[in-house]
Amino acid sequence: MATKKLSKIALTQLPLEERVTGSYTETIHCPNCGKHAERQHVQESRVVRTQCPACDYLMVTCSLTARVIEAYSPGLYMGDR
Repeated sequence: MATKKLSKIALTQLPLEERVTGSYTETIHCPNCGKHAERQHVQESRVVRTQCPACDYLMVTCSLTARVIEAYSPGLYMGDR
């Protein structure tokens, strides 16, 4: 019984987008340049897409197997830090 209450509470604390679609976006630091990047978890297609507008980094992986579907990394970004 206590487990059901905890799961209901946890569900209500999730962002609305995640509760409805299961998909959500988070802001992270780019693994290439360290600036702010975006990681999208897309439930419908079961992919995780990480992209950085500062250095053009892109990584698309399967959320189930973690296999790389698409990747582009232009090299270490040495712009203004």
